[in-house]
This record gives sequence, C-alpha cells and structure tokens, in this order.
Amino acid sequence: MTLKAQFYKKPKTETSEGDIARLWRSLDHFEEIVKKWERVRITGGSKKGKSPTAQNIANVIIKSRNAQVVLFNPQHNSVKNFWDFEATGQSHSDSEKGLKELARRVNEDAPNKQFELQIFDEVDSTIAQFKGKQSVLSGYIKTIIKQGSQNNFGVILIGQNANVKMFSDFDRSDMNNLVVLHLGANAFDAIQNT
Repeated sequence: MTLKAQFYKKPKTETSEGDIARLWRSLDHFEEIVKKWERVRITGGSKKGKSPTAQNIANVIIKSRNAQVVLFNPQHNSVKNFWDFEATGQSHSDSEKGLKELARRVNEDAPNKQFELQIFDEVDSTIAQFKGKQSVLSGYIKTIIKQGSQNNFGVILIGQNANVKMFSDFDRSDMNNLVVLHLGANAFDAIQNT
C-alpha cells in the first residue's frame, strides 16, 4: 500500500470588515433591530447582565413605539437593581397578580390604544414560589406570549433558567413566540436542550 501526501502552508488571508460584520452587528444597528421586538425572554446566571440588557431593550421599544412600561420586580430593593423604571409590582405575589391581569387584558376584544410593555423580572422564581399554581401561571404566560401583540401588548420575561421544563405544559416550540436571549453559559444550556 502506498500513500502520497502533499503538505502545504495554508495561505494567510486578511480579515475584512465584511467578514467581521457578518459575525455581529455594531451598536448603531441595535435600535434598528430591537425596535421591532414585542416579546422577549432573557436568561442568564446571576450577575450576567440580564437587567441592564432588558433595560436597554425596553428603552428602544419605548422610544420607537411611545410605549407605556409596567415593571414587576420582586427584588426591587436589591443592591443589583439597575432599573430606571419605578416598579409597579415589588413582590412575587404582585408578579403573579400582574401575569393574571395581563392575560385577562390580552383576552379582551378591544386592543390597547397605546403599546404597553410589561416587564417581569425573576419570572422563574415567581413561578417556583407558587407550588400547585405553576401550571396556572404558565398558562397566563402562554396566553401573553401567543396573543399579546394582537392587542398591542409587549412583554419581557427575565429569569435565570434557560430550560422550559419549569413552565408547565410548555414545549420548547412555545418559546419560538419570543425573541430569546441567553447570556453567558445559559447559551450552552439552550443549545444543548434544543
């Protein structure tokens, strides 16, 4: 048996700006992309930048749609509170009531006149707080993410878990109704579980 092998040096290529642009968008494209978003889910471990990311996204949506914002932040008195918005809800119980009320409003026949963006921080923890009601809360969230934009509502759901198993009766495809951002190691979890 004879094997012929030919070795050669790979020619060095120059990296062009076009190559780099295909990898990511620069800051000046951020508003152009985000202003079209209505339903967003942001996940990441502790101190991975979930709240600042959500704040930046919310600011663009508010600016582009003249939106009204409602924030539910069960950790409003935390040292890691980076929100510029006043929290309407300041406990997991407030968040539970907020999800219920938003689902009810989404199901009304009359669309909201002004675009309203509701933000639920720590949504994973909120669901975990209510043993026995988890499927009910998940049902509210499913209603909101599937029908909210039809009645002029937007939502940002923020939590630490990249998986959907904590959302009762959810399939991963239900999350396709959202723009999903997984920060840090959560990106690996999301890819693995997809």
